[in-house]
Amino acid sequence: MTFDTRFLLGSCSSVKSKRPIKNKYLSSGFKEPIICNRSRSAGDANVGIKLPGSKDLSVKLYHKAYVYLTCGPELLVFIEPDHPNPDLQVPGGTLDPGESYLQAARREFIEETGLSLDIALESFADQDHIIKDVPGSLPGLHRRRHFHGRIREKPAAEWEHYEMTPSSGGPPIRFRLFWVDLFANDAPPKTRFFEEFGAQLDTLRSRMERQNDGRH
Repeated sequence: MTFDTRFLLGSCSSVKSKRPIKNKYLSSGFKEPIICNRSRSAGDANVGIKLPGSKDLSVKLYHKAYVYLTCGPELLVFIEPDHPNPDLQVPGGTLDPGESYLQAARREFIEETGLSLDIALESFADQDHIIKDVPGSLPGLHRRRHFHGRIREKPAAEWEHYEMTPSSGGPPIRFRLFWVDLFANDAPPKTRFFEEFGAQLDTLRSRMERQNDGRH
């Protein structure tokens, strides 16, 4: 993995959120390979799913790719410190036209962390999640593919980075990145993660344990 120090803006401290995120809407698997042919903001054709509290059965479909990067027992996460109630997130975002999920995962990881990965990324979970009335997020059905990558040494304990081209538009967003121990007694619960990004933690932990035991 290559770490570009131009993106480091100094040391930081982690900020804990007191706002829990309720489990809501839906999570389900999907298997079809996708090459995105739409713009980030346009989304794919409407799908017949009704948003809670809405009479409209048509919602936009957005293809998303995310990276769960681990170093030993720790997972790389970030918060948006300028948000009044920041929740934990993982790097990733919307597929660009012509991209595969894997290509988007690598590009978005660079854009949101300043790190360039030269390691294998393996898909380990798929998720459908509906976003509604979430500031800074595209409303609609987010079809997510989650990738896992491992490194042996952390490039830094904490750092800050700016997302210069948010998929929902607007000014750059400041991220504060750090690591959390998924196996510690005080490991963050699933509800500390933004919009169901914690739903994959049990699957990820099982995968990490198998890899540690040499079974994968």
